[in-house]
Amino acid sequence: MLVLRLEANPRGRDLVIGDIHGQFSKVERELERISFDPARDRLICTGDLVDRGPESPLAARWLAYDWFHAVMGNHDAALLHRWGLLSAKFELWHDHHGWLQDLDAAEQQRLCAALRKLPWALEVPTAQGLVGLVHAEVPERFASWQAFVAALGEEEVRLQAISSRDQARRAEELASPHAADAEPLAGVAWVIHGHTPRRYCRPGQLGNRLWIDTMGWYDAPVRYGEARFTIIDLQDPLRPL
Repeated sequence: MLVLRLEANPRGRDLVIGDIHGQFSKVERELERISFDPARDRLICTGDLVDRGPESPLAARWLAYDWFHAVMGNHDAALLHRWGLLSAKFELWHDHHGWLQDLDAAEQQRLCAALRKLPWALEVPTAQGLVGLVHAEVPERFASWQAFVAALGEEEVRLQAISSRDQARRAEELASPHAADAEPLAGVAWVIHGHTPRRYCRPGQLGNRLWIDTMGWYDAPVRYGEARFTIIDLQDPLRPL
């Protein structure tokens, strides 16, 4: 699937979390902290469900929940490449998949089946307008979200969408007075990304594009800031929960 278009959620909240990287128990604790209600709320991940953390196999179980959604990340795509389902363009520059050897064939098959259904982009209608999600960035040659989505059939566009860091490196912290100064991407109220671990573990903004990988998956102390999961409510994305 290239694009997943969710229907509006009139019953509860639409929440977005940064990259999970096999740390689903930590995510569960965060959901408890914010009083997540799976009967009403939805949780959407910016991608990279697997690798780094110890619970990567649980991605298949989480993707079966009707309240959980995610977009394709570069680590997810690299795993599909390892299984021969994507070209070598999606191979990681070094191997993060050592944990695979501990899974039997049936477990690998379940995980593969779940990951190959991940969309490369996702859309959510909100009261503020359409919100888009894609793992890394919308390449700058696209002036609108709709033009980008229309081009996702091209492998090179998909590769950039889950791998590039050009815009993320220019993103300012949310509190910066210049964070909103960049030219916005047309056709959406916001676009949410993960992929690039944020400096000082603080979300970043470039116009109407947000980056929220604040390294909640990281198990060691960081030099500056505090590694944590950032979760945003799409009704008020500039105020992380």
